[in-house]
Amino acid sequence: ASSVSDGAVAHALAPRTYDELINRGWRRSGSWMYKPAIGETCCAPYTIRLRCREFVRSKSQRKVVKRFERVLEEADEDGVGCQRWKAFTCTTSRSSFVEEEFELWKKYQVAVHGDSEDELRRTSYERF
Repeated sequence: ASSVSDGAVAHALAPRTYDELINRGWRRSGSWMYKPAIGETCCAPYTIRLRCREFVRSKSQRKVVKRFERVLEEADEDGVGCQRWKAFTCTTSRSSFVEEEFELWKKYQVAVHGDSEDELRRTSYERF
């Protein structure tokens, strides 16, 4: 399976232009703007947009978070649950190359897009 799309490299776009393209079905990966050929593409595209300042968790989302917290807090006889809770962290950082993330990206590209691992380069990952 492979991706099929029309696209162009976009070095700079005004926010309004970017928003219009996204609303018309275009997608972005790094500086590559593209419109998938839905009938021929390897996988269905999903648009995920979140207005962070306006976001309020739904009842089902709150349930998922509670369930996740319970799993992390449950201490079995070995105390593994407590260790899981202490091990779980969420961080943000500036964009930089991390070998472990690059390896994960390669696994994704091979599994989801059918790419050959031999053709996946650091430069492609950095553009992504």
